[in-house]
Amino acid sequence: DVSLIIMKGEVMNIKFSREKTWAFTWDYLKNIRKKTVRESMEGVIILKRGYTVAQLLKRCPRNLDHTKYTNQVVQFIYEQLSGRCRMKTDEEWIQHRIHLRNEALSHL
Repeated sequence: DVSLIIMKGEVMNIKFSREKTWAFTWDYLKNIRKKTVRESMEGVIILKRGYTVAQLLKRCPRNLDHTKYTNQVVQFIYEQLSGRCRMKTDEEWIQHRIHLRNEALSHL
């Protein structure tokens, strides 16, 4: 039903036990906030991120060597990304950081 999609938000494509399926982004985010649920979701691979997840990954800070996110939940999402999505996320994160740095320098 289209009205349900509009009400729930965007959709993510995921893979679990060789089976491809989809999930609403907000339902996924609501579920992974609890550590016990995150532990039960081992083996889930995100094939396509929704806009909200993409923006969260792009804007959230990482540690000093840029290998991990400082937020445990965001790091969990990152670890579930497929290789292709992870490369895209890293590229978007770096571009966002460069943009923010250039913007800050232009105001000096």
